[in-house]
Amino acid sequence: MRMMHCEYYDIRSRIAEEPTWWDEHAVPRYGPFSPYSIADMGADECVLLLIQCASCTREFQVAMSISGADVLCDSVLPNERFELREQRYQKRPWLNPITLSYGDPPNIQCCAKGPRQCAVSQRVLEFWNRGSGGRWVRRPEYEIEFGRTVPDAVDQDKKRL
Repeated sequence: MRMMHCEYYDIRSRIAEEPTWWDEHAVPRYGPFSPYSIADMGADECVLLLIQCASCTREFQVAMSISGADVLCDSVLPNERFELREQRYQKRPWLNPITLSYGDPPNIQCCAKGPRQCAVSQRVLEFWNRGSGGRWVRRPEYEIEFGRTVPDAVDQDKKRL
């Protein structure tokens, strides 16, 4: 079920500057991005993603994360768990513009449709995963541009409907 994000006016009205990024729940964040600051403290991988509002094309930097539990919960048979985890780490299936979808953009009232309009993934600005000892390691080889423009994405969405 998709839900429109909260506006967080109570936070944003008290801080003069614009948020530098938004967490997984579209909560505004004002410091530099760090994988240690994401909402899911148990995540195994996270990205700082550049998205655009599909209506007005305003850009946002947002965090997304995934944990081994997210993949393991999809498994039906216990002996499949290791295989699924290994597959995720080898192929990174969530790292594409279709599955790496933030959903609705942060609700800043940027346009009439913005809070209810899916965002379009533009680029992975930072990709991080847990290394040995639980420390985050940046993996620039997964920092990719998707090459989808907002009009292209909207046309593709219309064709699917």
